[in-house]
Amino acid sequence: MGLFRVWNALEYYFPYFDIMEENWHELLLQYIPEMMEGSDLESFELTILKLTAHLHDAHVRLTNWEAVNRLMGKYAVPADLIRADGQFVIKQVYGTDCPLQPGDVVLKQDDQPIEEVAAYFTQYFSVPNEEKLANKVFTFLLRSENQTISLTVLRDGEEKNFDIQGVSNVPY
Repeated sequence: MGLFRVWNALEYYFPYFDIMEENWHELLLQYIPEMMEGSDLESFELTILKLTAHLHDAHVRLTNWEAVNRLMGKYAVPADLIRADGQFVIKQVYGTDCPLQPGDVVLKQDDQPIEEVAAYFTQYFSVPNEEKLANKVFTFLLRSENQTISLTVLRDGEEKNFDIQGVSNVPY
């Protein structure tokens, strides 16, 4: 029922279907089986997020922070990222306990290439372009369910591994 409510609200009030690359009606048919396979609140929320990501509208978002923390992880590396020359680069570090430095290029998070981590989260965010992707998705990279987050970075041409203590109660 929740899927139909979301789909119908968008069907009647979303103004940009005429410029979407995908057919909104076909998306409903695609997501009904996925919704039926779900068995809990988390699977429901993830399916809705994946559906709404097809809208490519940065105004669409899930504002249930408990759900966001379940999806993204409640611990975060105390640092901000930017995208430079196609790489994920540490922009700013918060606190003195974090061994990262501005300019470090993030290669892996918990032994997974950072590009794969970003691709996983991208499927849940409705963004119109690469610039907006940075604003929405970068906030949620470098997060984990584990308080210790392993990062591999490139610093001065050398790969370095760090186990970083994540912080909780992140304001996003």
